Amino acid sequence: MALLTTLSWGCIPIFIKIVIAELPAVPIAFFRLGCATIFLIFLLSRQRKITRTAVTTIAPLSILAGLFFAGHYYFFMRSVQLAGPAVGSVLTQIGALTLALSGTVLFKEKLSVQKCLGAVAAIGGMMLFQYESGEVGGTRESHTLGVICGVCGGLAWSVYGICQKHLSKEHSPQLVLLCVFAVAATIFSPLTDFSSYLELSFVSSLLLLVLAGLTVSGYWTFTEALKYAPAVEVSTIAACAPLAAVGIATLLSWLLPGVIPKEESSLIGYFGAVLSIVGVIVISRR
Repeated sequence: MALLTTLSWGCIPIFIKIVIAELPAVPIAFFRLGCATIFLIFLLSRQRKITRTAVTTIAPLSILAGLFFAGHYYFFMRSVQLAGPAVGSVLTQIGALTLALSGTVLFKEKLSVQKCLGAVAAIGGMMLFQYESGEVGGTRESHTLGVICGVCGGLAWSVYGICQKHLSKEHSPQLVLLCVFAVAATIFSPLTDFSSYLELSFVSSLLLLVLAGLTVSGYWTFTEALKYAPAVEVSTIAACAPLAAVGIATLLSWLLPGVIPKEESSLIGYFGAVLSIVGVIVISRR
């Protein structure tokens, strides 16, 4: 499940980078969350999982999760816009590291020396990879602001992840996700210029629909993984999303030259990528 999350999240920043050139961050966020909310309502209604008692029980904490989730969405997309897909993706993993550490404090999950070293290697290697990528291929004018937005988005995501993990212990993770999506979509609704959707090109419109689908698939698998696996393992495996983003971007840059820029890095950056993969392998071992 966590590996599917990684693949979904790896594609998202690449497509956002293309769509955000024509559509601001807020309308993108509202469309993704709105479509995901409608899909989950339809699916969970057919499964008879939406009950008044269940929604009332999880409402207080899910509202808090939705608020921070909305903040994560906005800051993440701004980070991608200002500093590129890899920067936004890797800095979001600050949230994954925070979630991993919270698992030992809030959920009494065991954190062995092996898993601790694996987490440090995975996150540290990913940060080294991104730093070198920024030095080689990035621009400096908007990079700092993009980094700040990425850090804010990562911290906001960690609060959402903690709330999701807690609620998934006793409630359907998909129902929790529905409530989170609905709250976040409601926040973005009054800020959205709906006429901006009519100005999109065919390619951007298609990618916007794909982004909505990836939103559901990525977070669906994430909530399932959190339910059955320790937060430290799930969050660290998901931290490979930046590597997936670079790999997918490289492949698409070959297939669609001129549309998707190729991610570049130095030898030190690639060493960081290898280090992060080793960290994931270490932390995933029982």
